[in-house]
Amino acid sequence: MEPFWGKEASCLLPPLHFSYSPRQSSPGNDWYQMISGYGRGTVRMINYHKHFLIIIGDFRLKYDFERLAYIFRDFIDISWEPPHLAPRFGSWMGAPGQSAVTCRFISHKTAYLFFAAEKPFRFIKILISKEYFDAFISGRYDICPPDSHCLLIPQPSSPELYLFLQQIHDCPTECAVRDMYIENKITEILTLVTHKYNQAGTPYHIPVHLDSDDKQA
Repeated sequence: MEPFWGKEASCLLPPLHFSYSPRQSSPGNDWYQMISGYGRGTVRMINYHKHFLIIIGDFRLKYDFERLAYIFRDFIDISWEPPHLAPRFGSWMGAPGQSAVTCRFISHKTAYLFFAAEKPFRFIKILISKEYFDAFISGRYDICPPDSHCLLIPQPSSPELYLFLQQIHDCPTECAVRDMYIENKITEILTLVTHKYNQAGTPYHIPVHLDSDDKQA
């Protein structure tokens, strides 16, 4: 089984002129450095046990870059582009100029990416497998509806959410408890970006039996 999204995501880096940095990398924690002639900056990918991938980007290109990416799996995308440093993404990568946290369910589609020259780009993306998300919902409610992704809040906002995202960004490269630390943060984030089961935008039918005393003439 391939690490979740790692192969597809890393395929986008050579065309962006990033090279793998073995000195900074460790198992499940890959660093890429932009080749100096094309710009400057880094991309970090944290791949957790084939269930979710965290992409942390901070770079500036010397040339415009655009590309189509083909997605062949179902996953949850949680993205944050800090204000004034937001990339112009199309499709699943986020709305143009978006600085809020966005959450969406992605299922087999074509994505358009565009990076403008000489513009700083900084973002955190958390890509979570549908299986991991369903397991989280099942553990929280002891039930997982087929359309569990409807429980996602499209644009959540809370001080705690930004704090957890910042803590993931600042997580040290080498740490014996790194995986456990990051998974705990992901769980906290999922709690903040999902509706409570009975508050979801898509209602679920709960059968109610009325006895004779409840019925009105």
